[in-house]
Amino acid sequence: MMIATSPEHVVDLMDRAFNEGDLTTVLSFYEDSAVVVMEPGKVARGKEELRRFFGQVMKSGSSAKQLKTHVIEADGLALFLSR
Repeated sequence: MMIATSPEHVVDLMDRAFNEGDLTTVLSFYEDSAVVVMEPGKVARGKEELRRFFGQVMKSGSSAKQLKTHVIEADGLALFLSR
């Protein structure tokens, strides 16, 4: 497992793990109570919902390449806003 050198590097590592189908590594980047917006008005909350969401997306054959990532950091946590 690689160690991220910056928040932006985290995005690259997450995309790489996703594209390799490594669900465990993708989930390791999220806190237990993380929230991911799947589409406007629809969210996945917590590791189990994230596991289901990312698992379904990976099974569909989709790939990840986050564009226009903005990072807001505070107290060791980061908010990623990506397209």
